[in-house]
Amino acid sequence: MLTLYDELYGNFEAEGVLLELIQSDPVQRLKGIYQGGASRFVNEKWNTTRYDHSVGAMMLVHRLGGSLEEQIAALLHDVSHTAFSHVIDYVLEQKEENYHEMIYEQIVTGSSIPSILTSAGLNWRDILLDESQWTLLEQNAPRLCADRVDYTLTAWIIRCGICTYAARLLYKKCMRFWISLSDLMDKWRAVIYQRQSGLWMLTTKKSLAFL
Repeated sequence: MLTLYDELYGNFEAEGVLLELIQSDPVQRLKGIYQGGASRFVNEKWNTTRYDHSVGAMMLVHRLGGSLEEQIAALLHDVSHTAFSHVIDYVLEQKEENYHEMIYEQIVTGSSIPSILTSAGLNWRDILLDESQWTLLEQNAPRLCADRVDYTLTAWIIRCGICTYAARLLYKKCMRFWISLSDLMDKWRAVIYQRQSGLWMLTTKKSLAFL
């Protein structure tokens, strides 16, 4: 058993297949991939990794009552990200920003993940290749989901200086089994998301120029 701690979600006891996945090479590799890509070279405080986000999304799904399978899907949803995260989409002119999704099955198939899940009596294809079934993990914007809530609140803490207590209050507003705020809050979050996306593109350009 391994005790993980997140300042938003508290302690999480990882054991069994989750622990084995966390300790696997594909997941450990994410410790070297930063959530904001090359933006870390602009500000070293922007150092959240894909590992941090993946574990955070898993912990949030767990807190919302998600099944073991959905927790696994959350932990592994970003496992195919390349170095510098979404910067590769900018380089390859992928307007949908989905290159990591395009290569997801290939990366998973060539890793130790299938054997780990199979040994645990789980069908890895059923869990990982149909994301639409995991409604806690993923929803279309502007509706909230564990993926979006985790990386947004983490970004606000690190980049915008919002206090951890306030971030906890925001995430606790999410409903059990269905993450949604009021229509007004949905619209407000959509505006914030659009502004953040614009800032990300500007930061990316500056980062590439720096490199």
